[in-house]
Amino acid sequence: MGDNGNKQANNKQLKTIQLSKVVSEGDKIKDKGHYVNMGRDSYIWCFDGWRGGGKTTAMTFFSLKANAKYNMNIVGNYPIDCYLQLEHEKRHIKAEELDFQKILSFHDELKDSLILIDEAPDLISNMASTSWKNRLVNMFVRQIRKNNNSLFLGAQYFELIDKSLRNQVDIIVHCEDASRKFGNNSMQRGACILLDFYDNSGMWTGHTWHEKGSFRSRRLNSACSMKLKPSIMWGNDEFESVYDTFYQQDLFESLRKAAVKVDSYEITDSAPAANGYISAATAFIDNLRNSGEPTIYTTDFFNSFELTAKEKNALSKQIAACDVRRAIDATGKRFYNFSDFDIGKFSRGNNHD
Repeated sequence: MGDNGNKQANNKQLKTIQLSKVVSEGDKIKDKGHYVNMGRDSYIWCFDGWRGGGKTTAMTFFSLKANAKYNMNIVGNYPIDCYLQLEHEKRHIKAEELDFQKILSFHDELKDSLILIDEAPDLISNMASTSWKNRLVNMFVRQIRKNNNSLFLGAQYFELIDKSLRNQVDIIVHCEDASRKFGNNSMQRGACILLDFYDNSGMWTGHTWHEKGSFRSRRLNSACSMKLKPSIMWGNDEFESVYDTFYQQDLFESLRKAAVKVDSYEITDSAPAANGYISAATAFIDNLRNSGEPTIYTTDFFNSFELTAKEKNALSKQIAACDVRRAIDATGKRFYNFSDFDIGKFSRGNNHD
């Protein structure tokens, strides 16, 4: 689409964005010289905050920045359509609609892509940790580096996302509308978004915010902060908005249409039948091992699944039979270490669900 071809069917034009005009304070995601480089590594971000706090705005801004800096394609469950004014060119940016069939099969078209899932708990909730939807998304996340993909998630509360996926998140971006935070009635809603960044995995700065304090006091442990002035991205009588935060894509339908094999699971046109708690635990343990941190408190492990007392007892015996290391820390809490775990032997327990 050329510069003269940016008229839409409703006669509105696409906006042309200069990213430097959106950021009013702090233009680099860094902490003591540590930079987030999505051209080199695959990162998973989660943008959290109250309703209207600016999560979608921040996701959109950083997706445009990733395209400008690393030439990453944008794939999302909400539309983004604009021009990006770079130093030597004016680039048309149009997000591709999220297609899980392509994502789960690691389609070549999606190499070097940034995937956006707004309102992520609607798709992968902590209330359904063993559901087929959660397992499918977690399969992709475990292998996200295959296509050099990165993932942005939006959620009102970080804790609402499935725990297996939370364990994989590298960066948490907490978003707040400055007009609500300071009670400034003269400030337009959404005109200034306050962002605080937290290293959740240690992949960015070498240490996590957990090592410095509790989640609820995490503002004190922010790796860096930023202010966005996003009004340039808004629509008006002449120009389309850069993004549509109210758009709803049927993600469940996209998942149901996936017809590929990932690991040992067959994905068909209908929702798969539950594979049982052994299958769910296999995926969960595989996540832990791939994350580089193969330890977990036993209480946290069993609370990650919806188990009857009988199932919990059977799962505990199955784990013990597959070379898990069990230990007690200095506080007296028991934990599992899965570093030498026989995952193959354990997964064959599916036959006995």
